[in-house]
Amino acid sequence: LPIALVAKFGELQTDDILTEMAGRPIEGAARLAAAIRDLPPGQEVELRVVRGDQALPVRVKVGSRRCAEALDDGVERAIVWLCGQQRPDGAWDSPHPSTIGGNESQPGCAVTALVVAALAGVPSRFAPRSEAAVAKGMAFLKSRINPKGLVDSGASEAPSLSCYATSLTIIAARRKGAPPDDPDVARLVAGLRGLQAVEAWGINRLDWSYGGWYMMEPTAGGERPRVDISNLAYALHALHEAGIPADDAAFQKALPFLKRTQNVELSRPGVPDLDDGGFAFHPRDSKAGFVEISPVTVKFRSYG
Repeated sequence: LPIALVAKFGELQTDDILTEMAGRPIEGAARLAAAIRDLPPGQEVELRVVRGDQALPVRVKVGSRRCAEALDDGVERAIVWLCGQQRPDGAWDSPHPSTIGGNESQPGCAVTALVVAALAGVPSRFAPRSEAAVAKGMAFLKSRINPKGLVDSGASEAPSLSCYATSLTIIAARRKGAPPDDPDVARLVAGLRGLQAVEAWGINRLDWSYGGWYMMEPTAGGERPRVDISNLAYALHALHEAGIPADDAAFQKALPFLKRTQNVELSRPGVPDLDDGGFAFHPRDSKAGFVEISPVTVKFRSYG
């Protein structure tokens, strides 16, 4: 576990690797945070760190919880503000009225799902403040599930961006306690699967978009919606939250898209400042720009 964020305390150094605390192994940041929470401020504790090729004992003093208290205050105020922005129909506006001079705007499925997923995931001590808003928001989202299992806005509402809206509704439902076999979750998972750019849409494995997720369902005879790393990330996150195993076809078919998008050295000559393991926006574009490798080859910089 790298400990750069706490290296200012005691005798710790930036490159130290923390392995034990008070004689107990520490495996990851979550275990460290849990162990520290059990200690009162001011208590000294012995750590064991790896520094270079040496294992060393280091004594540090536990700090106060002022930072945690400030964070709690920020979370509570954020919940109050978000709940105060909810529409009577349970949705949130898209765009927010403040961005258009305070004029009336429209309910948006995608932004509603984003807010509901956030509120459904707050620590349990904050849940009483957000429960009513989450329930109303989920009712709105469920009312927008279309026959294909996608969360979709009505014609008079803001664009739904079905991939985002459906993915985040799955995440919100699971955070709210819905089991994986919940009928609504199952419908949403089926709908989300239908947005993947695979054989069902006439996409073969050699196509650059294969395995990605469309922002929304393609229309007959119309231009195909974009696939990108952002839609893919939300879709895979939602499927994972829904309990879909990693060997499922949806995950396996996403791998070619991810491999085409990730900046790693493969068969071509390496470019050290570009082959950083990050991802372009999609295999043919990046909002971070590109570098010309040769007169006929460009390399898109990592975006996320």
